[in-house]
Amino acid sequence: MVFLLSLTLFLIPEFLQSQTTVSAGNVNGTWAITGSPYLIEGNITVVSDTSLIILPGVIVEFLGTYGLEIVGILEAEGTE
Repeated sequence: MVFLLSLTLFLIPEFLQSQTTVSAGNVNGTWAITGSPYLIEGNITVVSDTSLIILPGVIVEFLGTYGLEIVGILEAEGTE
C-alpha cells in the first residue's frame, strides 16, 4: 500500500504537466504553467497591438536557433 501511494505521488506531477508545441508565426495571449513547457519550433513574433504574457514557472524552450521578435508587448517574470 505504501509503495502504491509513493508511486502515485511520484507520477502525478508527470500527468498534470503537459507541453505545448508552438509553430512559427505570430503569438499572443497568456502562457500558463498548465501548458508548460512551451516548445518553440520556428521564429515567433509578438505583433503590434498584441501582448504575450508568460506567467511565473513557465518553461519556454527553443528547439533550434529560432528568434523571438517583439513588436507588441512581452510581459514575463521568472529566471533566465
